[in-house]
Formats: sequence, structure tokens, C-alpha cells
Amino acid sequence: MKILFNDLVRFRERSGVGGYAEELVSALAYRSGLELISQTAWGQPIARLMKQSLGEGRAAQTSLLKKALKTFGHQALDRILSSATRLSQPDLYHEPDLIPSARARRVIVTAHDLSVLRFPEWHPPHRVEYHRLHTGQLRSQVDRFIANSTQTKTDLIELLGIPSDHIDVVLLAPRRSLLAAAEFALPPLALPDRYFLYTGTIEPRKNIPGLLEAYRSLPGTFRKNTPLILVGGAGWGLDTLVEDLRNGSHKGVRYLGYRPDHELAGILSGAAAFLYPSFFEGFGLPPLEAMALGVPVIASERGSLKEVLGSAAVIIDPDNPQQLAQAMIKMIEDPSHRQSHSDAGRIWAATFSWERTAEQTWESYGKALK
Repeated sequence: MKILFNDLVRFRERSGVGGYAEELVSALAYRSGLELISQTAWGQPIARLMKQSLGEGRAAQTSLLKKALKTFGHQALDRILSSATRLSQPDLYHEPDLIPSARARRVIVTAHDLSVLRFPEWHPPHRVEYHRLHTGQLRSQVDRFIANSTQTKTDLIELLGIPSDHIDVVLLAPRRSLLAAAEFALPPLALPDRYFLYTGTIEPRKNIPGLLEAYRSLPGTFRKNTPLILVGGAGWGLDTLVEDLRNGSHKGVRYLGYRPDHELAGILSGAAAFLYPSFFEGFGLPPLEAMALGVPVIASERGSLKEVLGSAAVIIDPDNPQQLAQAMIKMIEDPSHRQSHSDAGRIWAATFSWERTAEQTWESYGKALK
């Protein structure tokens, strides 16, 4: 079976869809009977287009592909991918980010999060317009869909009219790269012994204002002894808030911006509790990764989070900052409560694996080719 996998998403930050592609390609690489074609299929066409050679190693490829994206834009790269598809003649093309960039005899796509269609107010207009322009064609262009949660499968059915029997639910797992980094991570520098932690993009959907409101309602001495650490890139729609965070305008709150895995692992491992009050998630990988590292989790009840986190997390209403504040206080003041959720989280997260994700993806490939 010859599979062409669009792994350009791997050259984004190694989280989200990029992390999914990284882990899945690695897990599929050992499967007998699979010829997996990834960036090597289009690395040379891009290189020729730019009149450069790929050079040696992944670093050179990463630099080249990022420059190509910036220079030529996605439309030009889509044409290159289409050319690569014709040259490689795959049995199946796998697009890991919903909107296929190429065509083949059979096409399968992974859908991670359709909040851009269900809740367009939480996304920038250009993203909403892009998805409205392209998702209407998916039913005729795509032979099979992989949904990363039951919530996402429901969204595919309700929002795009995809038949249920054309969708396979294949759950993700904590990134092995992050867990490996945690084994060798040093304690985070200049951070206290005890702190709350949020990781993720700073954008409206993540409910950062609600998180800050809950934290501000805590007693002053409590906040002094347990600061709130925010890690993640600045998204859109909250520019003033991000600037205030960078300026230290929120007492007891520290914003560290985006951090690579080798730094994030240590920050995450040292947290007293992980907070994730998002309004909606297609999966919710950050809290599951926190669980895998033994960090107790307080998370929203919305979207896929209850499905993904099960009973191992403390589940709260994201519209109720006081409920979140009370959960934060109990997590710190009740050591047995904190330990029980730490233990339960580790056990629960261990039931997810990229080997199983790869196995179920392989089964989806077979269905798409029938």
C-alpha cells in the first residue's frame, strides 16, 4: 500500500496538527506492507523551484519549507503537492488537516476540530472564510474521514452532512516527544515550588479571561503562594490582554509565551495543577499530556473534553469562574484530593497510545481503498 502523507504541517510548531503528523508518521513507519511517502515526495520540487538544494538533515528541510511557505504561499505549494501526487501515483492520499492539498485515486482526511464552523465568532474572519469556501466540497472530494473524537464525528455529520459510516473515530495520545523530554527535564528556572499552569494558544475560545477572573477571586495570600503560569503563543482577538500579560499587569500571573517541548516538559511536570477551562475542543491534548505526567487536571465540560479526560479530571462549567476558583482551592488545600487525581490521570492517560492510533489509522486506510 502506497500512502502519500502531507506532512508539511510537521514544520509548524510541534503541537496541534503538527504534533499529530509527527507522531503518526513515526508510528506508521514500522508497519509492514506500507510505503509511506512524506516530505521527500515534494522536497525536491520545492528545492528546484527555489533553486536550492535540500542540504543535509531535517534542519535544512525545515528552513527550506518554511521559506517556501512564506515565499510562494499555500496555493503555489498546493500545486506542487498535486504534481508530487501525479509523480508518485499513491494508492491513497492522507491529509492530516481536513482540507486536502492534493488529489489522488483515494483521499482520506483527519478532522481535528470544527469549531471554526460551529462557533465562527471564536475565529478570525479569514479562517472562517477559508473553511466555508473549502469544506462544502469535502463530501465529494474525500472517500473517508478520521475524526479524533466522537465530538468531531458529530460535527462532521451535523455541519457537513458526512454519512456516519464514512467516519472512523481514532483518538490521539500524549506526544511521545514531550514525555521523553520530561524524563530528562530540569526543574524550571525562576518558577516557584507551587503554581497553576495553563498551556495553549491565547485566543477567545480558550476562555483566558474567565481563567483570570477565577484566579483573581482567590484570596490574596493564596495567589501569593500559588501563582498562575500561562504558556502558549499569542493567537488572535486578545491583543490587549496579551500585552497586559507581557507587561505583568495581572498580579500573580506570569506569561511565558510559546515554549518548545524541552522547556515545556519541565514546566508542565512541576505544576501543582493544570487548568483548561476552554469553551470548546475537538480533542484536548494538553490536559491529557498533563495527566500522563501525573499533574492533576481541572478542565471544562465542553466539547470533547469529558470524553477525552473521563472521570480522572475535575470537570467544571467554563461559564462559572467561581466554580473554577473553588476547584483550584480544593486542589491545593486537600493533598489527598490532589494525589488521587494525579494517580487517576496517569492511569487514564496510559490507555492512550500512538501504536493504537496507527493501528486504527491503518484500518481506516483499508476501508478507504475498498
